[in-house]
Amino acid sequence: MDAGIVLLAKMRAAFVLSIVPVMRALLRRIALNALNCEHSYKRSLRQKMKRTAMDNNYMIQVLSSCFIENTLDSSDALCQA
Repeated sequence: MDAGIVLLAKMRAAFVLSIVPVMRALLRRIALNALNCEHSYKRSLRQKMKRTAMDNNYMIQVLSSCFIENTLDSSDALCQA
């Protein structure tokens, strides 16, 4: 019985490790799309990323502008391919 629990834990850990890169890529894509949706700060994407990392108020503005606009109009996807 104890060996079965250990095997189950190992299988669960392997599954979690296999899905981490997919989740990281998805979160990165959502973040880039959120930065592209924000139009109040007319700068390059790299400058927007740096400002978002340094300024929490701007980060909230980026997230709210993207998600609020897209949730009101459900025809647009949050993560575009």
